[in-house]
Amino acid sequence: MQMALGDWQARTEIIALWNNNFNPYTEATIPLPLVIAHELNLTLFKLRRDGFLETVGPAGMNAMNLLIQSMVDQMTNLERIANTPIPKSYGIHLKQCVSLYLFCLPFTLIKELGWFMVPVVTAISFTFMGIEGIADEIEMPFGYDDSDLPLDRYCQDLKEEIDYIIDRLPEGGFGRFDYDDGEGDD
Repeated sequence: MQMALGDWQARTEIIALWNNNFNPYTEATIPLPLVIAHELNLTLFKLRRDGFLETVGPAGMNAMNLLIQSMVDQMTNLERIANTPIPKSYGIHLKQCVSLYLFCLPFTLIKELGWFMVPVVTAISFTFMGIEGIADEIEMPFGYDDSDLPLDRYCQDLKEEIDYIIDRLPEGGFGRFDYDDGEGDD
């Protein structure tokens, strides 16, 4: 999802306050979500300073700051998932245990099942080898393999939803105390 914030048409004064010179790619060492969270905090501060958020009060400001902090926390959790690989020894141990179990299984079932043991062990082997293959496949959910999460599609959907909301922001006007309460009844 690459879209400069300056590409938006400012339809309301609140959006017009956004810094159109925002360039998230100036610092290569800071992750883009942290840059966005910082810009959101700056924008909230500017909006409050300029009197656009008087109606939300301190509790509303606290709630908005908590939402931004929650976004940063979620990003941190996803980074932890993306950057914590499953140790190779775990995969090797899982393969060894499954192979050993499947090697011993026919000897334990031959007395009770006779030759019917062959299709039973085949089905069990297919199931266990499939589970082991799935574990290898979902080890890293972020990337561009067919089985990875479609993050680009998620970001595009989110962008479309945000554009939809921005397009439908009320134009409003200034209310009784020189600020827009967002209710559209001015």
